[in-house]
Parts: sequence; structure tokens; C-alpha cells
Amino acid sequence: MIRKETICALVFAGGRATRMGGENKALALFNGRPMIEAVVNRIRPQVGKIIISANRDWDALSGYGDYLVKDRVEGFLGPLAALDAAMTLTSEWLVTLPCDAPFVPHDLVSVLIKAQEKSDALAFTIEADGRSQNTFALIHHSLLSTVKPFLERGERKLGLWFSEVNVQKVPYLGNARAFMNVNTPEELIQASAYEREVNN
Repeated sequence: MIRKETICALVFAGGRATRMGGENKALALFNGRPMIEAVVNRIRPQVGKIIISANRDWDALSGYGDYLVKDRVEGFLGPLAALDAAMTLTSEWLVTLPCDAPFVPHDLVSVLIKAQEKSDALAFTIEADGRSQNTFALIHHSLLSTVKPFLERGERKLGLWFSEVNVQKVPYLGNARAFMNVNTPEELIQASAYEREVNN
């Protein structure tokens, strides 16, 4: 059985954020606070340590994780580059999530652990309301050594890598809006309004 305190979380915050006009999504204000703060506050009780994958704004992000890592490959290649960068810091099991999902479910890790206990798979991703949520995953450390060769082949799609490592999809039966991503200024306004609505 995996104990939550032995799991490491990796927060993806290293993208270009082109749809956000180039503003670092992790630091975009979500009801008056950096969005990454909401993400970290939700995942912190579920894991033992947190790694932030970031390619800029290190000073501003340094207080949110136990470690910060920068991509070891050039080109802003996305979540897979972050997995490669974090490989030497991870525990046996790694939970991943994006910095632009301020409603991360409080039971994300327990749902993934329950699936792992019933399977011999080494990678698990969430499926919510019929949609794959590949950036929300539980990954065994042994798979991370396959990431660099995958990138060196010119591949970068997280979903394709998961298919190659025989990922198991885990249905999430709670509110699918917990996996809402904020990619644009308009979506940030909508997400902020939704938080105020559910908290009132």
C-alpha cells in the first residue's frame, strides 16, 4: 500500500502560456492570489513533498514547492520535459498536476492510489466525465527513464507516451469541474467567479 506521505507531487508550471498572453499562469491572480497557491494548497495535504517545474520566475515561485526544476531540454516541450527534469528528485511514486487547475480535488491522490492497489500497471491517469485528464496522473519512478528517449525521437505528446507505457485510466466519479483548466484571461474570470459561487 502506498502511503500518501511517500508520494511526490510534480506541478507543471513551465509552459509559455501563449493563450494567456504570455503571462505566467502559475502567477496569474485567481481571486487575489497567485493561481499556483490554490493548486498547492489543495495538493499539499495529499503528498509528502512538492516539486514545481518552472522555466522562469523562479524567485516568485520558490516558496510554493520543496524543490524547483527547470527543463533539461530546450524548446518548452511540455509535461514530458518536466518529468525528465524531475526524475532525480522523485519518490517511488509521482503524482502530476498542472498549475492552472485551481480546483484540484481533495481526493485526487486517494482515488489514484485505490486504482493502483488493484492493478499491476505503473501509470494511471484520470478520466472525468468521459474526458481524459492526462496531466493528472500517478506514475512509477521506473518509467521516467523512458521519457528522454521518447523526446529524442521527436515526440512530445503526453498521451502518446502514456499509451506506450500502458497507462490505466481511472474514472473519477466526483465533480468533473474539479479538473477545470484555466488557459485564457476569460477562463480565469470564469474560474474566479465559480470559486466565489461555491464558497458562498
